[in-house]
Amino acid sequence: ALYEKYKKSGWKLELDEDPRITKLGKILRQTSIDEMPQVINILLGDMSLVGPRAYVKPELEDAVKRYGKKIEPLIKDSLSVKPGLTGPWQVSGRNTIPWDQRVAIDADYAKRHSLLYDVYVILKTPFAMISKW
Repeated sequence: ALYEKYKKSGWKLELDEDPRITKLGKILRQTSIDEMPQVINILLGDMSLVGPRAYVKPELEDAVKRYGKKIEPLIKDSLSVKPGLTGPWQVSGRNTIPWDQRVAIDADYAKRHSLLYDVYVILKTPFAMISKW
């Protein structure tokens, strides 16, 4: 039931509506501290510190159904670089951005990523983490 709700909402789950999340869990999710185990993936070389969001296959399949073939090039571009612990959409509005705009932001990052862009995203990340407080 929760998976279907997540899928219907455009792969966006409101923290206030998830009965499984405790008060501490809500803080961890809002500040993205729950993402810290991904540091292991960075050390293993599976992820980058900065990069597009890591997408899951059902999410991508649903996106093509929802937005049509026009979204496929954006998905392809987004997947052309390693996913990151933080990234451009996370510091550009995070969960307030609709899914199709998220993938467009990630695709743009994939096309023009650079050390300077990564530094910019890294510097904005702490502010994005605390912006919901």
